[in-house]
Order: sequence, then C-alpha cells, then structure tokens
Amino acid sequence: MKLVSICIPTYNRSAFLEQSLTAIVHAIPTALQAQVEIVISNNCSTDNTVEVINSFQQNFPQLIWNVVQQASNIGSINVVVAAKYATGKFIWIISDDDIIHPESVNQIVQVLSKKSEAKSLILEYSTFSETQTAMKIPLLIAKDQLLSADEALSVLSTNITFLSILVFENTNLQITRAIEHSSHLPQCYLFADQLRQGQVAWLSGASIFVRENNSGGYNFFQVFVTQFNDLMTYCLSLGFAQSTIAAVKTKHLWYLYKFSIILKSQNYGTFTLDSKDAIHRIQAAYPNHWLASTVVLVLQIPDPFLRSLQNTFQKTLTIFKKPSSQSAKLP
Repeated sequence: MKLVSICIPTYNRSAFLEQSLTAIVHAIPTALQAQVEIVISNNCSTDNTVEVINSFQQNFPQLIWNVVQQASNIGSINVVVAAKYATGKFIWIISDDDIIHPESVNQIVQVLSKKSEAKSLILEYSTFSETQTAMKIPLLIAKDQLLSADEALSVLSTNITFLSILVFENTNLQITRAIEHSSHLPQCYLFADQLRQGQVAWLSGASIFVRENNSGGYNFFQVFVTQFNDLMTYCLSLGFAQSTIAAVKTKHLWYLYKFSIILKSQNYGTFTLDSKDAIHRIQAAYPNHWLASTVVLVLQIPDPFLRSLQNTFQKTLTIFKKPSSQSAKLP
C-alpha cells in the first residue's frame, strides 16, 4: 500500500497547475516513487488543463498517476472528491495554485514513518507574490511531541481553512461525510473529523508556498464568517472544548479585522465587498463581541479615507523594511 496520496483538485487554472505539478514531481525522490501517488481530479476544465496533465504523465511515467476527468463541474466538493480516489494510507490535498517545498515529500514520509501512531500531520505555509522570481527555502523540522485534538485545533486555528495545510489518514467514511456538507469549505469538516482523533504530528517550517491575493471569486464574508462559524459549531458537536472554539473564533476575528482593512483599501484578488452584507454576517455570527464591533466599524469607514491611511502606512513601512534574502527560483 502506498504511504501518501497527493490529491490535487483543479479547475481552469492550467498555468498554476503546471507550476504546482513541476514542484511536486521534483519533490518526490526516486527512492519514494513507489510510496507516493499523484491523484488529480479535473473538475471539467474548459482550458488546456487536460493537455497539461497528459504532458506530465508522459514526461514522468516513473511516477504513479491517478487522473480523474469529471464529466461535469461538481463545484467546491471536488476538493474532497479528489481524496476519494486516493489509495495511500495518508492523504495530502494540495491546491492547484500552491507550490510545495522541495523537501516536503521526503520530510512528510519520514515523519509519518517514524511516528507510526500519528493520525495526521500539520504543515505550515508562507506566501509569495507573482512578482517574485525566487523565495527563501526554510528548514523543515518535525516537532517531537504529538498534539491532542484541542491542541491541534488551537495550532491550526483559522488556518484550518487552508486546503494544503494537513496530511491525514485515509478514512473513506469521513471523506463521504465531508462531501455531504454544503459549503465552500468541505475539506475543513474532513480536517475537523481527523483532528478529533488526536495524535497529531507537526512539521514546522513552510512546506507550502501560497500565492498572495489569489481568491476564488466567492463572497469572502459568506465563506469566512457564516460558513466558518458553522464549521466551529460542528467542531463543538464533535467534542472539542468550548474554550478552544472560543479562542479560535477570537483569533479568526483578528484575521477578519486585518482583512477588512486590506479589502477596503486596495484590490484583493477577485473578492468583492458588500459592506452591509458583511456587517450583517459578522453581527449574526459574533453577537456582542467587542472585536466584531471593531471589524464592523472598519467596514463603515469610507473607502477613500481608509485607502489614504493604508498608503501612508505602507510608505512608512517601506522606509524601515530591510530587503529579504531569496535563495530559490520558483518553478
């Protein structure tokens, strides 16, 4: 049985997919090729995604490929459906626009092999911009102690929404349950089920590089307020401590506060902002929370004024910012 299935749900992002696959195929050492498979679920793309996939299969026949071409677009559940085709003991779902660390596969296999009792493995990420030609490659270090369910959720916190953040045990029942949730975040229900088992390993250092300002074009506050709050309610029903859920929700509000400022002061991917809708969702999800009131206040500030403050802040920051070292070219 293969140890790890790398599952990539994809739709109409062939250029990103090509970069992602380039990083993946070069991250699988020859010695591990029999232990790792690459699963791709193409969500009925209309661009040249099929050609890109075929090219990689032809150029890297030594790797194990499992490619599924969906007959019709099945929506956001494709991210979880991709995992249904996995045959490995563990599953790593990777977004089709993320780039993995060149040593990530080797390190993941080592951690899961040494910590045989581990049910899942938390990863870390860093961001990069499209203008970068190189990035700093960090050292990956496995934490010694396995985390409990509540410890793992606290570590992940709002990052539980990142698609590529968790490697988890292949359990078909839990995958099926996750598909049943009507949400833009179906993988999060799968992650929550897996974390609840405890015995969670943790690999520090960025295993994944995520594009800045790259959204899916959906209603940000519907997904990351209403649906995130629904996810936390589900976590509570699984038996996670109420104090853990409360801490995660508060940390998530800080994220919303920061993002609200960014969204109102500059263009951010394809996200659109309906302030009235956003305010309604925040007040419904976080009634009487002081930080939620602060986010609401930000959403009520006129855009030009907030944009002016943001520009002034960025100019001041640039003066004191030191250039960072870059050591590896992007695929």
